[in-house]
Amino acid sequence: MKAEYDLSKMKSRRNPYASKLKRPVTLRLLQDVVGYLKGVAAKLARLLGA
Repeated sequence: MKAEYDLSKMKSRRNPYASKLKRPVTLRLLQDVVGYLKGVAAKLARLLGA
């Protein structure tokens, strides 16, 4: 591997997978649902020893 590359000599092309990228999604959750999920995550972390 070279220490430095001259990017001006490289051929560029568009990303063929750009159209298949994931899109962000927003979900509205109630506070009690978030609290429940945090509790489940804490129990799981204790079981895994993390």
